[in-house]
Amino acid sequence: MDLRKPINRNKTNGIKFGLVNCLISIGIGIFIIKTGFSPNGNVILITSTLAIFLCGLIFWNLLKVKTGSKAILAGVLTGLMSHPLTWFLLIIINNSCHFFHLNCSAEYIYSDGTITASNIIGEIFGGTVMSLLFFGYITIFTSSILSYLFFKYTEWQD
Repeated sequence: MDLRKPINRNKTNGIKFGLVNCLISIGIGIFIIKTGFSPNGNVILITSTLAIFLCGLIFWNLLKVKTGSKAILAGVLTGLMSHPLTWFLLIIINNSCHFFHLNCSAEYIYSDGTITASNIIGEIFGGTVMSLLFFGYITIFTSSILSYLFFKYTEWQD
């Protein structure tokens, strides 16, 4: 191997990193469902898994991870930013029930049908604060550890 040649990261590492992070949200989602922590546990499981996958994919590729410190930063950002994205997706799914007249019970539907940007921002902010208080330390810490381990044991192409 030529040491003068820069290391090119594998193009699929962002996808793999996102999938590895899905283990975190699946674990938390199962906990939420089993304990009855939220009546929307099934939907939260889906939205949090999608959110942490997308955040992992985006931050791994955006930071162009080539060092352990960038890997840890990608993990911290993934664990942190997946919370507001989870709530954004949750609001979209739950309010879609109302708009498309589907028969589903969701706790974030505005009964009068008026959804404003301030309502959505307030829900995202409130939900993010609560989820960070209850689960943020788990997602941020675990994602940063997983990102470092993923970086350390990932095959790198020349």
